[in-house]
Amino acid sequence: MLSISSKTSGREFSSRQKSTRITAESVNTNLLAGATMTHMNRNNTVRLKSTIVFAPAGSGKTEELSRRYLELVKNGVKPERILTLTFTDKAAAEMKERILRNARTDYPDLYQILKDNILRLRISTIHSFCYSLVQRFADLLGIDPHPGVLSDYQTLWEQAKYDTLMKIADGQFGAETREMMISLLSDTHRIGWNELAKLFEALFRKRNTVIRTGGEDNSYVQIDLKQTVELACRLRADICGQSLIDNYEELFSNNYADEKEIFRIARLLSSKKNVFLTQEGNPRQKGFNSAQREWAALMADYYYRILIAGELIDFRRKFLLFKKCFLETYEQQKREQGMVDYDDMELLALRLLTENPDWLNILYIFDEHTDHILVDEFQDTSYLQWAIIDKLSEEWRSGAGIKSELGITPTIFIVGDDKQSIYMFRDARVEIFSLAQDKLANWLGNEALEIRNLEKNYRSLPAIIDFNNTLFSRLMQPPADSPPWFTRYRPFTCQRNNLTSGKVELLIEKVDSEINMPEACCIDAENVARRIRQLIDSRYQIYERQPDGTEMLRSCCYRDIAILLRSRSNFLAAIENSLRKYQIPFLVVGGTGFYEEPEVQYLTALTKFLIDPADDLSLYITLRGPLFLISEHELFFAVSSSKNSSAFLWEKISHSDTDLSPSIQDAVQKLTDAQQRIGYEPLHLILDRLLVQTRAWSIFWEPQREANVRKFLQVIHELELSGLHLLRIRTFLDQPSSDEPKADVPTEEMNAVQVMTVHAAKGLQFPIVFHPGLHESITGRVRSSADDRLLVEETAFNQVRIFYLKEATLRNNCDAYIQHKLKQIEEEKRIFYVACTRARDALFLTGIWMAKKPKDSKLEWLHSCLGLEPSESGFTLGIEIPGVEIVSPSFIPDTPPVTASDQPQKIVKKDIKFTSNNPPVLPIGRFIPRELKQAPEEALGIGEIIHRLLELFSKGKISPDTPAMEQEILRQLRIKCIPKQRHAKLAREILAHINRLIESPVWEIIKPQPDAYAELPITYNDGERILNGRIDRIIVQEGEVRVYDYKTFPIKKGEIAELTAEYNKFQLSHYRSAISELFPNKKVKTFVIFTHFALVVPVDTE
Repeated sequence: MLSISSKTSGREFSSRQKSTRITAESVNTNLLAGATMTHMNRNNTVRLKSTIVFAPAGSGKTEELSRRYLELVKNGVKPERILTLTFTDKAAAEMKERILRNARTDYPDLYQILKDNILRLRISTIHSFCYSLVQRFADLLGIDPHPGVLSDYQTLWEQAKYDTLMKIADGQFGAETREMMISLLSDTHRIGWNELAKLFEALFRKRNTVIRTGGEDNSYVQIDLKQTVELACRLRADICGQSLIDNYEELFSNNYADEKEIFRIARLLSSKKNVFLTQEGNPRQKGFNSAQREWAALMADYYYRILIAGELIDFRRKFLLFKKCFLETYEQQKREQGMVDYDDMELLALRLLTENPDWLNILYIFDEHTDHILVDEFQDTSYLQWAIIDKLSEEWRSGAGIKSELGITPTIFIVGDDKQSIYMFRDARVEIFSLAQDKLANWLGNEALEIRNLEKNYRSLPAIIDFNNTLFSRLMQPPADSPPWFTRYRPFTCQRNNLTSGKVELLIEKVDSEINMPEACCIDAENVARRIRQLIDSRYQIYERQPDGTEMLRSCCYRDIAILLRSRSNFLAAIENSLRKYQIPFLVVGGTGFYEEPEVQYLTALTKFLIDPADDLSLYITLRGPLFLISEHELFFAVSSSKNSSAFLWEKISHSDTDLSPSIQDAVQKLTDAQQRIGYEPLHLILDRLLVQTRAWSIFWEPQREANVRKFLQVIHELELSGLHLLRIRTFLDQPSSDEPKADVPTEEMNAVQVMTVHAAKGLQFPIVFHPGLHESITGRVRSSADDRLLVEETAFNQVRIFYLKEATLRNNCDAYIQHKLKQIEEEKRIFYVACTRARDALFLTGIWMAKKPKDSKLEWLHSCLGLEPSESGFTLGIEIPGVEIVSPSFIPDTPPVTASDQPQKIVKKDIKFTSNNPPVLPIGRFIPRELKQAPEEALGIGEIIHRLLELFSKGKISPDTPAMEQEILRQLRIKCIPKQRHAKLAREILAHINRLIESPVWEIIKPQPDAYAELPITYNDGERILNGRIDRIIVQEGEVRVYDYKTFPIKKGEIAELTAEYNKFQLSHYRSAISELFPNKKVKTFVIFTHFALVVPVDTE
């Protein structure tokens, strides 16, 4: 335990902690030595006020913070006593660079000292700061003293889910939990495992908030029955209800706290709802008088409140199951591995500061090293992050503590723009800005707290500023008594003094016919591309800042233009296609989904085929894809005319005895060469050579695609360096991370239009900005997924409310969801503001005005705030704003095709279309997760060899106890890259394994026979995904089909029942579904053959 000595003003540790003691003396190693040291005395610190700065876009908030930092240092504060927090590594690096640059200009005597001690500047992300705190006090948290950061938490979570299910099945969580799980899994009409798993995934993504829900009273699952009881009292005496519904009194209760009563009333109300509700779920009006209409409205409210209460009671069971069983298993396995995940840092840090018995001593240690806290981009703060900052500065605000005794005035400096709070999906909450202001004002008072509103804009030209002031002062103007999460706009003034005032252009096309949203996006995207070409062709003039601070006009080029998308899902493909059509070089910047990119998906298929030539689906994608472009007709002819009896596509075309087309011959030659190098050369070099041979770099010429290809090769290289067997590399590719970032592409010297989301553009600025999609629905982004059904609301770091309503009708009638939707709309306004304030010289807003009047879109905002209306000549604004034009796309001159000599970048000559909108493909691997996790690399290869031999036996290709079998074993050992010195021993083991099967009844299943198949490839669509795999053995009999799956690993007999259940879950259940469709009139039976014991085990599906 830490201890505090009553005899000294310093902090002392017990002997157990002395080896890791941190003191000011040990850290302050003469950072500012010599002549400057006299200016760094703590006791001479100038009394500076704590400050909150509201800094709108383009007002120089980073400059403000860097100036504050230098002001502190200039007035005697040692740099290591200043903690500066921001939210990204990039922002932290930019902050250091800005501080050094300003120091070099304004304080040369400090510049060199700061530069030489750059590593001692405490400028970091809040995550990094929290991680350092966790590392320092790991033993107090009961975790590994040197915790590693878990990079692939999803794999551990998948394992934790499986282990939890097994523990529940074994009764390790108690009989009650087991019975509840069985009830949930068997109740297919209500939930079933698929729905339950989706809910658990959504909760897992919010795990750090879920963990903070405490107490046994379940109050965090909000079931507010107060208004329900009040409604019931009012409705119970209503004569309208008594006259319209028989046994009306039964619809009410005297004890709404009884959960059984809630479910009883819900059932009765559902049976009577047609009396007071329409089919659409609205209160009935037609045929009712005014009193009956009022009663129907109240009954609808009562009905929905009862249903919501029932849903939440049901959800509470699942929530507790998730938290106490599944999440706890994940956390336990993480601790056992000595790991923390990225989201743990802040929560663990807060626990140190609030829950740990030594929290006071930890704060003393921090206080001993820190006099000032600076926070950048404060609008991106979450409740958890604010709680940490609040706790660190708590003693300062109270005016107590050792600093007060030493005459030191600590300060906190907060800077940000509440109008740029756009990360609600990352738990950032705009209201925290107002909360912090109120709290600091109450603690410090006006004498010690300064609040400043910056009003000058140094970024944009007057036309853009006038447009933004006019639009957003109307759009962001809530009533004075509105909650703090409503956005309030403060106008700013232009500080750029140029000859031209800039441009804001509304490029809107009116479409009179009915079109769907994808069609509208394509039209809008084409208009954007045409307008960009016109800007370039007409040499549109923009300003460029000179080294002396002046600005000079020049013609714009592609790199000056950015297209900012609200989201990638609706618009990105349309934008890419239109830019390609008009030969405009472009670069898609940032974002995740690396493994979902078309070029990466293609290379994944190529790699999987090279590892496993029996993978027909991967070979099909490889041949049909951009490297070989083999047509469906060519491939069909090659397969159908081949006399090779093999079931594998590769063997049919690579050993074909008929003439193949030149393109297939070329593909076979190149792929054969690549395969022959497997096991002798690194896989990434084989892939690289194949890309060169097929001229792939001329296909993947676009910067982002080229960078993604190079990153893929690097990923394979790193997997090889880590010692992974090829089969494990294939398994890695079968389960790619969905949030892997795309490859970084340097944009500084690249002449290409930058395409990115508005979120990715935050903090950036561009001479010319296009923001398409004004017609897109604002609230229509919400999909019916578990993440949207789940609502996690915070009002403080330790006050969490959780809701889960599956039905959209219930969500639309729940106060919490209604309020959340309003918050989302407010954030959409802020996202629009961020997009409009990225432009320096010209802003282009584009969209489609459809046949119906715009509703629930940014066009509606322009209509209501600026009076945008269609006219005979196009469109008009009800408000005149200097520099704002409305342009119809028909006035954009047609752009002729670009000749080859004019192409700014190399353009692909082939007509290649990448598509990534198909259902996801789920490979059914030969091995289940447990085998892949526990089996040695060599055992995986041996298992593959035994499978291959059994296939050849079943097909009559080889016979047991023949030289051909021994030769095949040795050939397979070479293919699996097993060291030659191991071949003889392993060959004997494999022969013994095969002999056991030959001498047992299992051989009757394996041997060649009519109406039987071996290694039958299947591709099955279950409605959500495409399942692809191979079935080891199928025997068709009269009235039934028998499906056998070989398991070749040595196991213990006591594990057979458990393993059979696993094989059924991961493999045989899918096989049954596929074979049932293939043989619809036959009963399908499934079996597992444990070859080690020569044992056939039926899989019970009843």
